[in-house]
Amino acid sequence: MPNAAALSVETPAFGADRIAAFPVRTPEPVAAPPLSSADRALLETLRGFARDAQLSGALDLHHVCSLIEPGGLREHGRALLRALDVLSARPLVFHPRGAEEAGFDELWLLRLVRALQAGDSASARLLIGGRVPRSGRRVVAWLARAFAERAALDFGMIPD
Repeated sequence: MPNAAALSVETPAFGADRIAAFPVRTPEPVAAPPLSSADRALLETLRGFARDAQLSGALDLHHVCSLIEPGGLREHGRALLRALDVLSARPLVFHPRGAEEAGFDELWLLRLVRALQAGDSASARLLIGGRVPRSGRRVVAWLARAFAERAALDFGMIPD
Protein backbone atom coordinates (compact mmCIF):
# COMPACT_ATOMS: atom_id res chain seq x y z
CA MET A 1 0.00 0.00 0.00
CA PRO A 2 1.43 3.36 -0.93
CA ASN A 3 2.42 5.82 1.71
CA ALA A 4 -0.42 8.23 2.61
CA ALA A 5 2.01 11.13 2.72
CA ALA A 6 3.05 10.41 -0.84
CA LEU A 7 -0.58 10.59 -2.01
CA SER A 8 -1.45 13.88 -0.39
CA VAL A 9 -1.50 16.88 -2.59
CA GLU A 10 0.14 19.90 -1.20
CA THR A 11 -1.82 23.10 -1.63
CA PRO A 12 0.18 26.22 -1.38
CA ALA A 13 -1.11 28.86 0.98
CA PHE A 14 -3.01 31.57 -0.84
CA GLY A 15 -1.82 35.07 -0.26
CA ALA A 16 -2.66 38.33 -1.96
CA ASP A 17 -0.08 37.58 -4.60
CA ARG A 18 -1.45 34.07 -5.28
CA ILE A 19 -5.13 34.87 -5.98
CA ALA A 20 -6.11 34.80 -9.61
CA ALA A 21 -7.91 37.98 -10.53
CA PHE A 22 -11.02 37.61 -12.62
CA PRO A 23 -12.36 40.60 -14.47
CA VAL A 24 -15.38 42.00 -12.70
CA ARG A 25 -18.09 43.21 -14.98
CA THR A 26 -21.20 44.77 -13.65
CA PRO A 27 -24.18 43.92 -15.81
CA GLU A 28 -25.70 46.77 -17.69
CA PRO A 29 -29.27 47.49 -16.65
CA VAL A 30 -31.78 45.99 -19.02
CA ALA A 31 -34.61 48.30 -19.86
CA ALA A 32 -38.08 46.83 -19.81
CA PRO A 33 -39.71 46.64 -23.21
CA PRO A 34 -41.99 49.58 -23.90
CA LEU A 35 -45.62 49.07 -22.97
CA SER A 36 -48.28 49.00 -25.64
CA SER A 37 -50.86 51.77 -25.59
CA ALA A 38 -53.47 49.31 -24.24
CA ASP A 39 -51.10 48.19 -21.47
CA ARG A 40 -50.27 51.81 -20.63
CA ALA A 41 -53.98 52.69 -20.40
CA LEU A 42 -54.64 49.64 -18.22
CA LEU A 43 -51.68 50.52 -16.00
CA GLU A 44 -53.03 54.05 -15.46
CA THR A 45 -56.43 52.60 -14.60
CA LEU A 46 -54.86 50.13 -12.16
CA ARG A 47 -52.97 52.96 -10.48
CA GLY A 48 -56.26 54.75 -9.92
CA PHE A 49 -57.90 51.57 -8.61
CA ALA A 50 -54.93 50.99 -6.28
CA ARG A 51 -55.39 54.43 -4.76
CA ASP A 52 -59.14 53.84 -4.39
CA ALA A 53 -58.53 50.41 -2.84
CA GLN A 54 -56.19 51.91 -0.25
CA LEU A 55 -58.80 54.47 0.73
CA SER A 56 -61.70 52.01 0.96
CA GLY A 57 -62.69 50.03 4.02
CA ALA A 58 -61.90 46.49 5.05
CA LEU A 59 -62.56 43.69 2.58
CA ASP A 60 -64.73 40.70 3.41
CA LEU A 61 -63.31 38.05 1.09
CA HIS A 62 -66.25 35.70 1.62
CA HIS A 63 -68.73 38.14 0.09
CA VAL A 64 -66.54 39.77 -2.53
CA CYS A 65 -67.48 37.36 -5.31
CA SER A 66 -71.21 38.00 -5.00
CA LEU A 67 -70.72 41.76 -4.80
CA ILE A 68 -68.75 42.27 -8.00
CA GLU A 69 -70.29 39.73 -10.37
CA PRO A 70 -72.69 42.22 -11.97
CA GLY A 71 -70.12 45.03 -11.75
CA GLY A 72 -67.77 46.41 -14.31
CA LEU A 73 -64.05 46.92 -14.58
CA ARG A 74 -63.88 49.33 -11.62
CA GLU A 75 -65.48 46.89 -9.19
CA HIS A 76 -63.36 44.00 -10.40
CA GLY A 77 -60.15 46.01 -10.28
CA ARG A 78 -60.76 47.40 -6.83
CA ALA A 79 -61.73 43.98 -5.47
CA LEU A 80 -58.61 42.38 -6.98
CA LEU A 81 -56.30 45.03 -5.56
CA ARG A 82 -57.93 44.92 -2.14
CA ALA A 83 -57.67 41.12 -2.09
CA LEU A 84 -54.00 41.33 -3.08
CA ASP A 85 -53.45 43.85 -0.32
CA VAL A 86 -54.97 41.46 2.23
CA LEU A 87 -53.65 38.16 0.88
CA SER A 88 -50.25 38.78 -0.71
CA ALA A 89 -47.02 38.08 1.13
CA ARG A 90 -45.91 41.69 0.65
CA PRO A 91 -47.84 44.81 -0.33
CA LEU A 92 -47.94 45.91 -3.93
CA VAL A 93 -46.27 49.21 -4.76
CA PHE A 94 -47.78 51.45 -7.42
CA HIS A 95 -46.32 54.61 -8.91
CA PRO A 96 -48.54 57.70 -9.00
CA ARG A 97 -50.77 58.15 -12.01
CA GLY A 98 -48.93 59.63 -14.95
CA ALA A 99 -45.51 58.25 -13.97
CA GLU A 100 -43.46 57.20 -16.98
CA GLU A 101 -41.85 54.14 -15.43
CA ALA A 102 -43.69 50.99 -14.49
CA GLY A 103 -42.64 49.36 -11.23
CA PHE A 104 -42.01 45.67 -10.57
CA ASP A 105 -45.40 45.11 -8.96
CA GLU A 106 -47.21 46.95 -11.74
CA LEU A 107 -45.47 44.85 -14.38
CA TRP A 108 -46.24 41.70 -12.36
CA LEU A 109 -49.94 42.55 -12.41
CA LEU A 110 -49.90 43.36 -16.14
CA ARG A 111 -48.15 40.02 -16.84
CA LEU A 112 -50.79 38.23 -14.79
CA VAL A 113 -53.63 39.89 -16.69
CA ARG A 114 -52.00 39.17 -20.06
CA ALA A 115 -51.33 35.51 -19.12
CA LEU A 116 -54.98 35.03 -18.15
CA GLN A 117 -56.19 36.70 -21.34
CA ALA A 118 -53.97 34.42 -23.39
CA GLY A 119 -55.29 31.35 -21.57
CA ASP A 120 -51.84 30.63 -20.11
CA SER A 121 -52.98 29.25 -16.77
CA ALA A 122 -49.54 27.78 -15.97
CA SER A 123 -47.93 31.23 -16.08
CA ALA A 124 -50.80 32.71 -14.09
CA ARG A 125 -50.42 30.02 -11.40
CA LEU A 126 -46.67 30.67 -11.26
CA LEU A 127 -47.16 34.42 -10.93
CA ILE A 128 -49.83 34.09 -8.24
CA GLY A 129 -47.91 31.35 -6.41
CA GLY A 130 -44.85 33.54 -6.10
CA ARG A 131 -46.75 36.26 -4.29
CA VAL A 132 -49.84 34.83 -2.60
CA PRO A 133 -49.86 32.15 0.11
CA ARG A 134 -51.67 28.92 -0.75
CA SER A 135 -54.77 29.84 1.28
CA GLY A 136 -55.52 32.90 -0.87
CA ARG A 137 -54.53 31.74 -4.34
CA ARG A 138 -57.96 30.57 -5.44
CA VAL A 139 -59.63 33.88 -4.55
CA VAL A 140 -56.89 35.93 -6.22
CA ALA A 141 -56.98 33.71 -9.32
CA TRP A 142 -60.76 34.09 -9.61
CA LEU A 143 -60.63 37.86 -9.17
CA ALA A 144 -57.70 38.22 -11.57
CA ARG A 145 -59.47 36.13 -14.22
CA ALA A 146 -62.66 38.19 -13.88
CA PHE A 147 -60.65 41.41 -14.09
CA ALA A 148 -58.70 40.16 -17.14
CA GLU A 149 -61.95 39.36 -18.96
CA ARG A 150 -63.37 42.82 -18.22
CA ALA A 151 -60.11 44.51 -19.22
CA ALA A 152 -60.11 42.65 -22.53
CA LEU A 153 -63.54 44.06 -23.26
CA ASP A 154 -62.89 47.60 -22.03
CA PHE A 155 -59.37 48.06 -23.40
CA GLY A 156 -59.49 45.86 -26.48
CA MET A 157 -56.62 43.81 -25.08
CA ILE A 158 -56.69 40.89 -27.44
CA PRO A 159 -54.02 38.28 -26.54
CA ASP A 160 -50.89 38.36 -28.69
